[in-house]
Amino acid sequence: MVKQPFAHHLTELRTRLLVIVIDFILGSIIGYLIAKPIIAWLLYPLHQAIYYTSPIGGFNVILSISLLAGILFAIPTLLYQSFLFTKPLLPEAIIHKTPFVIMFSFLLLLIGICFAYFVALPASLHFFSTFSTPNVKSLINANDYLSFVEKYFFGFGLLFQFPLVIYLINAITPLSAKKLLSFQRYVIVVAFVIGAILSPDPFTMCLMALPIILLFYCSVLLIWGINKKYNKKKSKRS
Repeated sequence: MVKQPFAHHLTELRTRLLVIVIDFILGSIIGYLIAKPIIAWLLYPLHQAIYYTSPIGGFNVILSISLLAGILFAIPTLLYQSFLFTKPLLPEAIIHKTPFVIMFSFLLLLIGICFAYFVALPASLHFFSTFSTPNVKSLINANDYLSFVEKYFFGFGLLFQFPLVIYLINAITPLSAKKLLSFQRYVIVVAFVIGAILSPDPFTMCLMALPIILLFYCSVLLIWGINKKYNKKKSKRS
C-alpha cells in the first residue's frame, strides 16, 4: 500500500465532508418544502397542538424540522464517505461487505425510528399524560416536544445498530454464540435499567426493554448462522 502525504489526506477529508454537507443542505431544503406534512406526522402521537412563546418560535420549528430532515438525508452519504476515507485501514473482510453494512445500518436506523414513532413515543406520551389533572393541564412548547421526539428517534435509531456492531466485531474477531449467551443476564438487566430511565411506568418500561433483549438474541442468532456457514465452507476447503 502506497503511503499518501498528510496534505493529501486533508484534501480528501475536506472533499468528503463537502459531499456530506451538500447532501445535508439538500435534505434540509426538502425538509423545509414539506415541513407542514412532517409536523402533522410528528404531532399525530401527541393528539394535540403545540405552541411557541416567542416571535420567532414558528421559524424555529420549521428550522428544526428542516435540520432533522437534512440529518436523516445525509446519514447514508456519511456512512459511505466514512467508509471510503477509512478504507485503507479496514480489514479485507470488512471491505467486501461494505455495501451490505451500509444498507443494513440504514435499514436498522429506519426500523429504530419506526419503533420509536409507533410504539415507544405513544406509550411514553400516554404515561406522562396520566399525571394531568382537571387543574393541571399541558401546554406543550414546540421546541420541547420536537427535542423530545428527536431524542427518541436518534436514541432508538442508534440502539437498533446493535446487531450490526456485533456483526462487524465478528468479522474482525470471530465471536462465539455460546459466549455471547453467557452475557444474557447482564443484557436483560441493562435493558430494564434503560427502560426504567426512559419511563418509570412498569408496562412502558417492559415495552422499552423488550426490543433491546430481542436485538441481543437476534444478534446471537446472526452470529451463529454466519459462523456455521463459514465453518462449513472451511471444512469443504480442507
